[in-house]
Amino acid sequence: MVLASLVAGPALAQVPSPPPGWPGAAAGAEGIPCAVRPSRIVTLAAPMDGIIERVEVRPGQKVHAGDLVAIFDTSLGRAEEALAEARATDRSALDLARTRVAALETKVGRLEQALERRAVSQADVDAARLERDTALGEVARAEADLVRAGLELDRARVALARAEVHAPVDGIVAEGVIDPGEAPGPNQPIATLSVTEPLRIEAYVPTALVPSVLEADAPTVRIAGIEHAVTLDYASAMADISSRTISIFFTLSDPTVLPGLDCVLTSPVRKENP
Repeated sequence: MVLASLVAGPALAQVPSPPPGWPGAAAGAEGIPCAVRPSRIVTLAAPMDGIIERVEVRPGQKVHAGDLVAIFDTSLGRAEEALAEARATDRSALDLARTRVAALETKVGRLEQALERRAVSQADVDAARLERDTALGEVARAEADLVRAGLELDRARVALARAEVHAPVDGIVAEGVIDPGEAPGPNQPIATLSVTEPLRIEAYVPTALVPSVLEADAPTVRIAGIEHAVTLDYASAMADISSRTISIFFTLSDPTVLPGLDCVLTSPVRKENP
């Protein structure tokens, strides 16, 4: 609704100097002030409790998706994995239960034959059958214990895998990297990555010039004295009332430009009517 009420304003050269404190408001700067920002900030949180054993990155370092950032101490995790593996591969209880069932099956068969000759009572046969059925239940319990032990082994291995923290995206490591020996709590930041491909350019455009900027054929910005072509991304839905500006965002792909630099939007050119 704000954009719909705007009308075309004066030419870029007639833009008044931005008030003090505006980003990019350098003395004598011609154009619309803007700032260079990362396109995203990704915070790597601690996936588990424990002590950081190693940190493989440092502030300012470029990393790629999949690179190792930090690793937790895994001494306890490896011990838990070994214990879980021992339980998951221990079939002694199951084998013993199955051997007992086989013996009781034989016993029941013999008693049933003896019952036909009236050598034993029905109560003796029933007691043997109950003992066999109880042993079958022990077999089922031993099998279930092995299944649970296998799941515990899987969980131990997953915990070990989570001990390694990898970069999910390409980016630059920001300040505030955790140090070895620290013990972060769950979801506590370990490192922050600034995604700089592409960069985001935020221009603080006076409301009267918004239509001209949005219709520009080839917008460019000047950063550290060098002109760069940028691509229009989107305009903010709300204007800043105090400065009478609207933030318009562009993208820039240039590995030589760093986030945090001030810049000037220099050439929003109105499209010619056909």
